[in-house]
Amino acid sequence: AATPTGAAVFAMRTGAPIVPIFTHRYKDDVHKIIVEKPFYIETKLNDEQAIYSCMEKITRLIESDIRQYPSEWGWFHRRWKTQPKDIEEHKNEI
Repeated sequence: AATPTGAAVFAMRTGAPIVPIFTHRYKDDVHKIIVEKPFYIETKLNDEQAIYSCMEKITRLIESDIRQYPSEWGWFHRRWKTQPKDIEEHKNEI
């Protein structure tokens, strides 16, 4: 599935860390906010590789959260209908 790369691009341009945050709803409208460990874009890679690496990390974090809290997740847009433009280049890595 295609994943928006905005977080990686902004982090690369600014040098700011990416701070993954998830919110989960509990009974009585109580919410729990989970702040994951911040991470930085890999500066030793070229821009395309750095963005790809960052998006892999973000996707793994989202996947982990979905597995822990499946009832909290539902996609209301066409996430699975699109693929990255360069999917053929990376098929062996997936």
